[in-house]
Amino acid sequence: MNIYDKFLEEFEGKKIGAKSIVMSNAFPLFLKEKTRKYYELKAQQQEVQYDEEVVIKTAEELFGKVAEVTFYIIENDQHYSDFHLGKSFLRSTDKGWFDNIPKILIKSRRKIADPSTFPVDAHIQVKVDGMWKDRHFAKYENGRLFYWINDCTSKTTKYSDVASEWSLPEEGK
Repeated sequence: MNIYDKFLEEFEGKKIGAKSIVMSNAFPLFLKEKTRKYYELKAQQQEVQYDEEVVIKTAEELFGKVAEVTFYIIENDQHYSDFHLGKSFLRSTDKGWFDNIPKILIKSRRKIADPSTFPVDAHIQVKVDGMWKDRHFAKYENGRLFYWINDCTSKTTKYSDVASEWSLPEEGK
């Protein structure tokens, strides 16, 4: 059902006083009200707060079996060396340095989030029977994250379950 059909369903046959609603005026007013409601809901939603972690490969992962390695990379005026190998870094510590890490050095990258900032129905991934599945966030309570079951959202079910393991979706999904 498109927006005009919803309008017709909502306003067809309604009267203002003794006069019928004039369609040319009613439809723009209908759209204006729907738009106002949309922006009110949008303003109520919190943005998900997260940090990002990157793990740098070890010397063995980069160069194979080696006893000791010394290297130095300068990329976009940022400096990377053997000192960084095998370590984890958070984006919040040094954004400029973090954003320019050469892809060859990165072992893994993941988002770390505070689930108390998630809006209801936010897209998350949970481990169900040993497999990662896409689900929607329900709530965060007493240190436990709940998700809506059976690919549902708050609008389509009232049942939720506790996630034993969860994560934010990978970038690009």
